[in-house]
Amino acid sequence: MMYHLHGFEMSKPWHDMASGKLDPSDTIQKTYTCTLDKKYGYLCLSNEKLLFVSSKGFLKKSYNVELDVPYTDLKEVKLDGRYKMNLGHQTGESIIETSDLSAKTVLNALQDLLNQSPVNAEVVFLEQ
Repeated sequence: MMYHLHGFEMSKPWHDMASGKLDPSDTIQKTYTCTLDKKYGYLCLSNEKLLFVSSKGFLKKSYNVELDVPYTDLKEVKLDGRYKMNLGHQTGESIIETSDLSAKTVLNALQDLLNQSPVNAEVVFLEQ
């Protein structure tokens, strides 16, 4: 993903890192700024998987893919308050916290993507 700043094209390194983990036929559809298990970064929802890229540093940023879960490995998504949701997947559980956006908005976007996704994932969505 590119954006323009005074005539220069600049990439978003976290987006490029997440895109590099996708199959050629897959693309990122939605991104959200949030935390995963207290690490700040970006939740990326593609047509086939969920990824989280952490961001660290101020002047010299570093990025790391902390979570890479195909929707077929996602078992449960549970709202836990207004800004928190728990993800149950084959490798364990992860806690996603949003700051200014309701977790319900992210959950709804994930449900919409799963309904349109070419993969056959059986995910249980639980709301409080």
